[in-house]
Amino acid sequence: MPIRLNSNRALRRVVALLMAGVLLGGCTSMMLSGGGVTRSAGTEQGASQDTSDKGISAEIKNRYRRAPEIDVFNVNVRTVDGKVTLSGMVDSYEARNEAYRLARQVAGVHTVVNQIRVVDRSR
Repeated sequence: MPIRLNSNRALRRVVALLMAGVLLGGCTSMMLSGGGVTRSAGTEQGASQDTSDKGISAEIKNRYRRAPEIDVFNVNVRTVDGKVTLSGMVDSYEARNEAYRLARQVAGVHTVVNQIRVVDRSR
C-alpha cells in the first residue's frame, strides 16, 4: 500500500504543477500584451485591433527585409492601437531614419516612436 500513497502524492504534485503553469501562463501573456491596457480581445473591435496591430508589425518587418541597410533581426517592432514603437540597434543614422520612414508609410500607423540606437560595431 505505500506505493499507492506515493503515487497519490505524485499525482497531487503533477496537478499542482500543471495548475501553477496555467496560472503563470496567464500572467505572462497579460504582461506581454500590456496588462494595463483596457482592451478586451473578446470583443469584435478588440480582436480586429489585435489583428490589425499584428498586420502592421508584419508589414513593417517585411519592408525592413527588403531594405539592405536595415538588419531585420536587430530591430524590434511593437504595435499597439496603431502606435508603433521601434527599438533595437543599427549601424548608422541613415538606417535608423530609414526604419522610421518605412514604418510611417504603412497603412494604419498613427504614431512611430523611434527608440532605435545607433551602435558603432567597427570596434
